[in-house]
Amino acid sequence: MKTLSVMVMLWSSPVSAQEYGTPSDHQHIEVFLSTQLTTCLRKNHGFESDSMCASSLFDTCTDISPHGETTAGFSICGGVVSNVLDREMNVIWSMIKQKASPTEYAETLASQRNWLGFRKTESAAATRRYAGGSMSAYSGWIRYNQLSSNRVARLRELHRELE
Repeated sequence: MKTLSVMVMLWSSPVSAQEYGTPSDHQHIEVFLSTQLTTCLRKNHGFESDSMCASSLFDTCTDISPHGETTAGFSICGGVVSNVLDREMNVIWSMIKQKASPTEYAETLASQRNWLGFRKTESAAATRRYAGGSMSAYSGWIRYNQLSSNRVARLRELHRELE
């Protein structure tokens, strides 16, 4: 448990979800959240409902996390949810790549790259807002995941437009 607290404190800002290692006591939660997101997205077919599916993951994580609604729990769940959302974006991205024309793909790729830079900047700004405070990392993860939830919904919308 001490190691976990140190890990959370070392990340003063959100790292890319691909770089974030899920703590062993949250790996089953990450799998559960991924399944929950997939199930929810399968039932829904609109921007608002897709975004709500994705944005509900954080509350679910803190509800079932062994760290609950503590600062550590908030930070850990922020990272866990970002992993799930980034993986989902990669799945949707693969489907877009298969259906898009070369021109559509190039435009969407440029848009995605711009969006990734925007997400990084916005998350860092949210983290700096509370620099030195216990909620610094948490606020960065919240912004990261808000933006990612909306992006999952937007990518699904783009994919539907290609069908």
